[in-house]
Amino acid sequence: MKKLLLTILCFLSVMVSNGRTVGEYFGDTRADGVFDMLSSVMRLDMIDYYDSGMKMSVKNDMQGQSRLLSLSDTMLTMRYGSDVEVSVVKLEAKSPVLMVIETLQLPEVDSRVSFYDDRWQPLKRSLLPELKLADWLTTRDADAVKEVKRVIPFMTSEIKYVPENGVLTFISTIKNYYAGEAPQALNYIKPSLSFRWTGDKFVMIR
Repeated sequence: MKKLLLTILCFLSVMVSNGRTVGEYFGDTRADGVFDMLSSVMRLDMIDYYDSGMKMSVKNDMQGQSRLLSLSDTMLTMRYGSDVEVSVVKLEAKSPVLMVIETLQLPEVDSRVSFYDDRWQPLKRSLLPELKLADWLTTRDADAVKEVKRVIPFMTSEIKYVPENGVLTFISTIKNYYAGEAPQALNYIKPSLSFRWTGDKFVMIR
């Protein structure tokens, strides 16, 4: 009997968690450590302003301005600071996964992505393959690969997520780092890499 009750309670807990919107997770006090420039009160104010149709910002703890740019049940995007944009996505899974995409606008656009459970604890397992320079290459020619490695010491990209199809796309921005004529090696770099959410992890679309 106890085992049955525990099973029912676990099921109800999952159902309640799955029913929460991304805005509710965003306003949760447990997210304070993730959005350290914005208290939960500030974040809830941002949601209220957006829902009221008011294009108002809140003054964050760095004395900058933060405001929501878009909000749905599963995804929100905000201007976090003067040169940082952040998207928060609720990924549907057995237990909800929260994905945070941070995009730095300067000196050139570059993004990073991180994953949390529904209590805003960082996930211990990787949900996305670790990208390597080889993943971006359009050639296997030894001389071409050697030239790419010489010219491009690291990759930069802007990360975009489309909730309608569950596709996460890394768009190359590395060419913006080169002034004047772009190096020939950039011709061997794919313009983007895309991954689809399977309900458990992101899998590369080939």
